Amino acid sequence: CSESTDVSTLCHGFKGLLGTGAWGCLRHLDRLSSPVLSIAGVTLRAALDALAEGAPSCRLPDDEVAVPVVSSVGFLATLGVFSSSARPLPLEAASQLRPVALLPPDSRAVA
Repeated sequence: CSESTDVSTLCHGFKGLLGTGAWGCLRHLDRLSSPVLSIAGVTLRAALDALAEGAPSCRLPDDEVAVPVVSSVGFLATLGVFSSSARPLPLEAASQLRPVALLPPDSRAVA
Protein backbone atom coordinates (compact mmCIF):
# COMPACT_ATOMS: atom_id res chain seq x y z
CA CYS A 1 0.00 0.00 0.00
CA SER A 2 1.11 3.54 -0.61
CA GLU A 3 -0.29 7.03 -0.26
CA SER A 4 -1.23 6.91 -3.95
CA THR A 5 -3.44 3.80 -3.54
CA ASP A 6 -7.02 4.84 -4.20
CA VAL A 7 -10.39 3.30 -3.30
CA SER A 8 -10.86 1.78 -6.75
CA THR A 9 -7.52 -0.05 -6.63
CA LEU A 10 -8.16 -1.29 -3.12
CA CYS A 11 -11.66 -2.54 -3.96
CA HIS A 12 -10.41 -4.36 -7.06
CA GLY A 13 -7.93 -6.16 -4.81
CA PHE A 14 -10.66 -7.16 -2.35
CA LYS A 15 -12.87 -8.41 -5.20
CA GLY A 16 -10.05 -10.51 -6.61
CA LEU A 17 -9.26 -12.07 -3.24
CA LEU A 18 -12.90 -12.78 -2.44
CA GLY A 19 -13.64 -14.27 -5.85
CA THR A 20 -10.62 -16.59 -5.90
CA GLY A 21 -10.29 -17.51 -2.24
CA ALA A 22 -6.68 -16.35 -2.22
CA TRP A 23 -4.91 -14.80 0.72
CA GLY A 24 -3.70 -11.23 0.41
CA CYS A 25 -1.45 -9.01 2.47
CA LEU A 26 -1.99 -5.28 2.65
CA ARG A 27 1.60 -4.30 3.32
CA HIS A 28 2.07 -1.03 5.22
CA LEU A 29 -1.68 -0.52 5.54
CA ASP A 30 -1.07 2.62 7.59
CA ARG A 31 0.39 4.41 4.55
CA LEU A 32 -3.05 4.71 2.97
CA SER A 33 -4.84 8.04 3.26
CA SER A 34 -7.48 8.29 5.98
CA PRO A 35 -10.46 8.22 3.55
CA VAL A 36 -9.09 5.10 1.81
CA LEU A 37 -8.40 3.45 5.19
CA SER A 38 -11.98 4.10 6.24
CA ILE A 39 -13.33 2.48 3.07
CA ALA A 40 -10.91 -0.43 3.61
CA GLY A 41 -12.40 -1.01 7.07
CA VAL A 42 -15.98 -0.92 5.80
CA THR A 43 -15.11 -3.19 2.87
CA LEU A 44 -13.31 -5.65 5.11
CA ARG A 45 -16.28 -5.72 7.48
CA ALA A 46 -18.64 -6.55 4.58
CA ALA A 47 -16.32 -9.37 3.48
CA LEU A 48 -15.93 -10.79 7.00
CA ASP A 49 -19.71 -10.64 7.58
CA ALA A 50 -20.31 -12.58 4.34
CA LEU A 51 -17.75 -15.19 5.40
CA ALA A 52 -19.27 -15.54 8.87
CA GLU A 53 -22.74 -16.01 7.37
CA GLY A 54 -21.49 -18.50 4.78
CA ALA A 55 -22.95 -16.29 2.05
CA PRO A 56 -22.11 -17.25 -1.55
CA SER A 57 -21.61 -13.59 -2.44
CA CYS A 58 -21.41 -10.15 -0.88
CA ARG A 59 -22.02 -6.60 -1.96
CA LEU A 60 -19.10 -4.33 -1.21
CA PRO A 61 -19.75 -0.68 -0.32
CA ASP A 62 -20.47 1.54 -3.33
CA ASP A 63 -20.66 -1.48 -5.65
CA GLU A 64 -23.79 -2.48 -7.53
CA VAL A 65 -22.64 -6.00 -8.37
CA ALA A 66 -22.37 -8.78 -5.78
CA VAL A 67 -18.94 -10.38 -5.59
CA PRO A 68 -18.67 -14.17 -5.21
CA VAL A 69 -17.12 -15.29 -1.91
CA VAL A 70 -14.77 -18.28 -1.80
CA SER A 71 -14.46 -19.31 1.85
CA SER A 72 -10.69 -19.91 1.78
CA VAL A 73 -10.02 -16.16 1.40
CA GLY A 74 -7.68 -14.57 3.92
CA PHE A 75 -6.72 -10.99 4.71
CA LEU A 76 -3.46 -9.97 6.35
CA ALA A 77 -2.06 -6.50 6.96
CA THR A 78 1.24 -5.11 8.10
CA LEU A 79 1.97 -1.71 9.57
CA GLY A 80 5.08 0.36 9.04
CA VAL A 81 5.52 1.12 12.73
CA PHE A 82 9.06 2.38 12.26
CA SER A 83 8.24 4.48 9.20
CA SER A 84 8.00 8.25 9.36
CA SER A 85 4.80 8.06 7.28
CA ALA A 86 3.09 5.69 9.74
CA ARG A 87 -0.17 6.99 11.16
CA PRO A 88 -2.75 5.45 13.49
CA LEU A 89 -5.48 3.39 11.87
CA PRO A 90 -9.02 4.77 11.98
CA LEU A 91 -11.49 2.76 14.07
CA GLU A 92 -13.21 1.36 10.94
CA ALA A 93 -9.99 -0.40 9.93
CA ALA A 94 -8.44 -1.15 13.32
CA SER A 95 -11.59 -2.85 14.62
CA GLN A 96 -11.43 -5.42 11.78
CA LEU A 97 -7.84 -6.49 12.45
CA ARG A 98 -6.27 -8.61 15.16
CA PRO A 99 -2.70 -7.79 16.25
CA VAL A 100 -0.09 -10.53 16.01
CA ALA A 101 3.52 -10.32 17.14
CA LEU A 102 6.18 -12.17 15.19
CA LEU A 103 9.38 -13.41 16.76
CA PRO A 104 12.39 -15.10 15.20
CA PRO A 105 12.43 -18.88 15.78
CA ASP A 106 14.64 -20.43 18.43
CA SER A 107 17.24 -22.15 16.23
CA ARG A 108 18.17 -24.61 18.98
CA ALA A 109 14.60 -25.82 19.38
CA VAL A 110 14.10 -26.16 15.62
CA ALA A 111 17.32 -28.12 15.04
